[in-house]
Amino acid sequence: VFFAVAIIIAGESFIVSKYTLISAVIFGFVTTASQYFCLLSMKLGPMSFSVLFTYLSALIPTVFGIFYRGIYPTAIQIIGLVFMIITFLLSIDSDKNSGMSVKWFLAVAGSFLGMGLIGVCQTVHQTSSHASEINGLLFWAFVFAFIFFTILYIPYSIKAKKEGLKKKEYKAIDWCSMTLT
Repeated sequence: VFFAVAIIIAGESFIVSKYTLISAVIFGFVTTASQYFCLLSMKLGPMSFSVLFTYLSALIPTVFGIFYRGIYPTAIQIIGLVFMIITFLLSIDSDKNSGMSVKWFLAVAGSFLGMGLIGVCQTVHQTSSHASEINGLLFWAFVFAFIFFTILYIPYSIKAKKEGLKKKEYKAIDWCSMTLT
C-alpha cells in the first residue's frame, strides 16, 4: 500500500510494456511461492534451519550470473558465500528427532528455489530493454503477489473456521500475508 501511494505521489505511470507485465506476473508468483514455502517450512520444522536454507538461496542468482551473464562474484561475495556454506555444514543435525521431515524438506526446497528465483527475475528484467520500467514492474508484481496471497488465504480461512481456530489466530496469518506483499 505504501509503495502504491508513493508511486502515485511521484507521478509514476502504471502503464508498462507487455514484457514487463508478464515479468510482473512471474515475479509476483515467485514472491508469493517463496513466502508461502518459507512460512510453511517454519511451521513444519526447525525455524533456524528453515531460515538458513532460505538464505542459502543467494547461490541461485550467483550461479545464474556466472553461467548466463558471465558476471563473476567479487572476493567479498565469495567469502560471504563460503561462510554461508560453512554455516550450513556446521548446522547439519544427524538427530532423528530434529523436526526435519520430507514435508519440511520439500517446503524448505520450495522456499530456497523461490527466493533464489526472485533474484533471477530481477536480473532478467533489469538487463532487458525494459529496465526503465522498474517502478511499474515492482508495482504490478506486488499487486499480483497480493492477488496470489489472497487466493491462498481464502481456502485457509475457510479451513481455519471449520477447524475451530479462533479469529485471532487466522487474523494474524491474514495480517502476515498482507504485510509480506
